[in-house]
Order: sequence, then C-alpha cells, then structure tokens
Amino acid sequence: MKGYIGVTDNDWFAFLSQQLGIDEVNFWQPGGTGQFRVLAPGEPFLFRLHAPHHFIVGGDFFAQQHNSHFSSRGTGWAI
Repeated sequence: MKGYIGVTDNDWFAFLSQQLGIDEVNFWQPGGTGQFRVLAPGEPFLFRLHAPHHFIVGGDFFAQQHNSHFSSRGTGWAI
C-alpha cells in the first residue's frame, strides 16, 4: 500500500480544526492542471503543516481526483 503526504497551509488547518462536523476535506494545488496519479482510491493521504511546524495533522483515505477551473465556477466562496 502506498501513501502520500500533502503539505497544507498552517492558517487553513487552524481554521478547519475549529469547525465542527467536518467529515470531508479537499486538497488543491494552485495552478494544478495535471492528473493526480500518486494514489489509488482507498490509499492513505496525510496532511502535513508548512514550516516551521512540519507536523502530520490529519489524514484520510484517498477517494478521487478531479480538476476544477474556478473561473468557470462562479466569483467567490462563502465560509
């Protein structure tokens, strides 16, 4: 079984860790246009914080990869 460690933003992690009832997260890459072929569905995906922390702060099992172009999805996000 393979696994993958994705680096995530410290502030984004702090925000999400305060939210109740979250059972799904999405990992994205700025300008990401390629296919994510590192994992097959069901393999572990771990989240690690940027420097200076470098901690593994969560993880789950990879489900699917999807390319999305935000310019075609509307003008903003509500959080």
